[in-house]
Amino acid sequence: MTDKKKSSEAWSLEPFVLLMGRISWIAVLVSAIVYFFWAVWWLFILGSYVLLPFVTSTYWWYLISGIASFAILFIYVLPIFVRKVAAKDWEFLATDVLKFGTFRLPKVLFFGILLEIFGSFWGGLPVVIVALCICFGNPPVPVVWKEGAGSKK
Repeated sequence: MTDKKKSSEAWSLEPFVLLMGRISWIAVLVSAIVYFFWAVWWLFILGSYVLLPFVTSTYWWYLISGIASFAILFIYVLPIFVRKVAAKDWEFLATDVLKFGTFRLPKVLFFGILLEIFGSFWGGLPVVIVALCICFGNPPVPVVWKEGAGSKK
C-alpha cells in the first residue's frame, strides 16, 4: 500500500488528471443536452412545420448522439469513472479492460472513444484526455496491452 501511495504521489500529471476527471461529466452532460434538444427542435418542432424538406440525416444523428451520450454518462462516466478518479484508483482504471483475444483495451479509453464519436469531438474530450494520461502519461500503474505481456515470473 505504501508503494502505491508513493508512486501515486510521484505522478506529475495527477493534479491535472484529477481536475479533468472530476469535471468530465459536465462536458458529457452538456454535449448530450445540446445534441438531444437541438435534434428535437429541428426534427419534431421546427422541421415538421416549416422546413420538412430541409431536415436531413444530420439531425437524426444528433438525436442518436444525445441519447448515446446520456446512456454512457449514466452507465459509465458518473457511476464508475468520476468516482474512481476522485478516489485516485488508477489501478482500477488501468486494469479494467475489454479483452479482444490477447489484446486488452482499457474501458476508460473505450468509453472515451465512444463519447468522442457521439459527442462530435468535444463532448468526450475530457474523458479521452484522462484516458490517454492513464494509458500513456507514465501512470503509477502501467496499462498492459497484451495478455501475458505484463505477467510477473
